[in-house]
Amino acid sequence: MTIPTQIARPWRTTIRTLFQGIVAAAAVAAPVYEAAVHQDAAAATGWAATGLAVAAAVTRVMALPAVDTFLARFLPFLAAQPAPPPPDPGV
Repeated sequence: MTIPTQIARPWRTTIRTLFQGIVAAAAVAAPVYEAAVHQDAAAATGWAATGLAVAAAVTRVMALPAVDTFLARFLPFLAAQPAPPPPDPGV
């Protein structure tokens, strides 16, 4: 039985989730703030829901094998699994 990466590496999962939330919050921060300043609760709620949709989309994209391979190569702290150690040249 294989242990899920969320259980085997909980801090890596936490970092990935935090990254996804920051991307989503950054995407909708200005419209939510503008709606809140104008006291438009309906618009603020709609933009907050859009933020959740963006977070879901980023989460789904990060789950794609090609994206995870890219992350493992260029942003290893965001990859689901740590990069395997390089082969030992002396063997």
